[in-house]
Amino acid sequence: MAGGMLSLATKIEGKMWALEFPVLVRAWADSAGELLVERLKDAAPVNKNAGGDPDPQPPPGTLRDSIAFNVVDGAKVLVTAVGYAEFVINSTQPHLIEGSPLAFFSGGEQVFATNVEHPGTQANPFHRKVWEASRDEVVGMLRVATIRNLHE
Repeated sequence: MAGGMLSLATKIEGKMWALEFPVLVRAWADSAGELLVERLKDAAPVNKNAGGDPDPQPPPGTLRDSIAFNVVDGAKVLVTAVGYAEFVINSTQPHLIEGSPLAFFSGGEQVFATNVEHPGTQANPFHRKVWEASRDEVVGMLRVATIRNLHE
């Protein structure tokens, strides 16, 4: 280990090669992250009925536009900044919503109520679909980066 960086030295065709994992993985993660963000944004559901004035729901595309590749606790990860993403991805069961009063739009009309029976939502695991469709390409990108590093 030199300078705190993990290296793998191996003998290939009679030569010593060193793979600097932090540099290699960082470059691959940046490329793969950008690719996945683009594909996740393309696949993210957009509620085209939300956001009409004075509708309190977030404007259409809020979930899609929040998807990013950021540093969290020193690691680059795919993130979204909207709290309701887990409900989109995992679904919700039918439930009672109570308030005093609740205000929402239904059929273009503003409605006020003290409780509403919400029918629940169906799961939309769009992130899994994107990963399944992209996995071979992302792994291939790492393979190419590794081979390129061996030949430099």
